[in-house]
Amino acid sequence: MPLKIYTLPRKQVKIMKKITKKITKKIQQLFFNNLPLPIKSNFIRTSINLPQSLANNMSFKIADTSKELEEAYSVLHDAYVEQTFITPQENGMRIVSQYVLPTTTTIVGKIDDQVVGTLSIIKAGELGLPMEKVFDISKFKNGSNTYAEISALAIKKGFRREFGGSIFFPLLKYMHNYCLDFFNVEYILITIHPKDKDFYKELLFFEDIPNTGTIDYMGTPAIALALNLKTVGAKFKEHFENKPAMKNMYTFFIEKTFPQFTYPKREYSITNDSIINEELFKEFFVAKGNIFKNISLSEFMQLKDFFSNTSIASVFTEYLDRQRLIRLHHRYSVKMIGTIKNTEHEFVIADVSKKGLKIKSFTPFKADLIYNLEISINNSNTVDLQVYLTRKSNNTYAFQILNENPKWINFIKDLENLHFNQRAN
Repeated sequence: MPLKIYTLPRKQVKIMKKITKKITKKIQQLFFNNLPLPIKSNFIRTSINLPQSLANNMSFKIADTSKELEEAYSVLHDAYVEQTFITPQENGMRIVSQYVLPTTTTIVGKIDDQVVGTLSIIKAGELGLPMEKVFDISKFKNGSNTYAEISALAIKKGFRREFGGSIFFPLLKYMHNYCLDFFNVEYILITIHPKDKDFYKELLFFEDIPNTGTIDYMGTPAIALALNLKTVGAKFKEHFENKPAMKNMYTFFIEKTFPQFTYPKREYSITNDSIINEELFKEFFVAKGNIFKNISLSEFMQLKDFFSNTSIASVFTEYLDRQRLIRLHHRYSVKMIGTIKNTEHEFVIADVSKKGLKIKSFTPFKADLIYNLEISINNSNTVDLQVYLTRKSNNTYAFQILNENPKWINFIKDLENLHFNQRAN
């Protein structure tokens, strides 16, 4: 009898290849992590290939149009969803409150007219830095140096393998030059996964920020690092001066120029390049970006105060007039049980309102995520709510409700009748 050759179905083969690739990657990472630091350092510094020229159809600049901002924040959104940092947003963009301030600059790398890479430089300002919600950066807050957080670094899927280094390194170079020559920033701060620390420390000379450690940030372990831009040039020279051009961080970052880089042209000696005006704020950040729906009330009021003497102030007034009954709402004290849908994560609701609720939970909720909750409003009725975490204190979490649920609205109306009828009696 001839031997029968058994072959796996194509789908199973694909799954097996994927699993094998993940296992191999983990083994390689484990092996690399256990190498002595000098060997790791040498490997990192010799494995890079710095671009010596850029294609004519590539460009790097400050995002200064609604189209460029939308594409940049969409690239970021897709990368964050892919890494499970956030759940998919309805508008397909990742926008935080700091992006609208004049102390934030978003940089884009483009091929032809398409944004394929981006990062944002958030200088310390009115709303602080996103990272300081979880990391102690008092060393910089109490010092005299100017500093900024480098955030939202992302490269569009499909361009990472072929163009990765030709986008990643020029983005970093543009950021480096812009911070020093235009933005008046001396220190840049970043949050990264611990597995990437050797790359940033041995190649780019970032250093640990004291009293930070490893923290759960956006659902993944993270550490905080800082880089002194004033002194890094000397370090690049010391370690790379005699290296070949493709491995030479000194010539790439300090000496090389690219005609594809467009820097701001300024009439006066200012240090910010704000692109925000009333039209862009209203049509892009509010209408398209839904920024007012995705930030806390305290951030809303801080932004309102910041723009109070500008034409943008009218946008806040209009929004408040439309939303007054939603945002200025009464809160009712309750004790109800809820769960995150399709999980065993149970919690207690301490108070509720038309557009928010406060939860007490010993199992932590993660920042900057949208949750789908199932709330028991009585013995026979449950309500599904989509909520966004706005702030936390110890085991107490405040959420903004994102969806309109008739059951919830009727429940709040019943509470209102009970509350005020009892007070009237």
